Amino acid sequence: PVCKLLGYSRKELTGMNNRHYTDKETAKKVFQAFNKVYRTGQPTKEFDWQIVRKDGTRRYIEQSASLKKDSSGKSTGFRGILHDITERKKTEFLLKQSEEKYRLLADHVKYLVWLMDLDLKITYTSPSVEKITGYTLDDLQKIPLNKILSATSFQEATHTHSTAIPRALAGTAYSLNILLELELIRKDNK
Repeated sequence: PVCKLLGYSRKELTGMNNRHYTDKETAKKVFQAFNKVYRTGQPTKEFDWQIVRKDGTRRYIEQSASLKKDSSGKSTGFRGILHDITERKKTEFLLKQSEEKYRLLADHVKYLVWLMDLDLKITYTSPSVEKITGYTLDDLQKIPLNKILSATSFQEATHTHSTAIPRALAGTAYSLNILLELELIRKDNK
């Protein structure tokens, strides 16, 4: 598996160390991790680093390492497990980019933007929400929705939620596109 991951034959890998297939900064990080295992005798938790394959392509791996000892307790090397996590890293990068774009947009609109989970708990608010309502995200996460919305608006919101969410979760191609006008009660009770 290591030969396939790095693109080298077993013979080529014999005598190589990580400095042959990483950049200087990564080699330093890997050395520090293995040195700590050697000094303390404690295995590492999984850590990730980038390798450069024989063909020049780059991959990310996640590794754990422990000290290998002989029957007398003398350290004889390291034992470890590697996982190729390149696809996970790509997905994390794309997700982060998407979240940054969304946050940039949401943080700069003049309208109120907030996200709620399926239990109607607020998980995100745009800065405009605090300016207009006087509530911070922390405040809004602690206050029940029926204290933030007027009684009529709370009733309309919960009715919409209770009818739309089960259909959305049914697994069919259901698109929720509802416009609700809701009345908010500001922190100063206006």
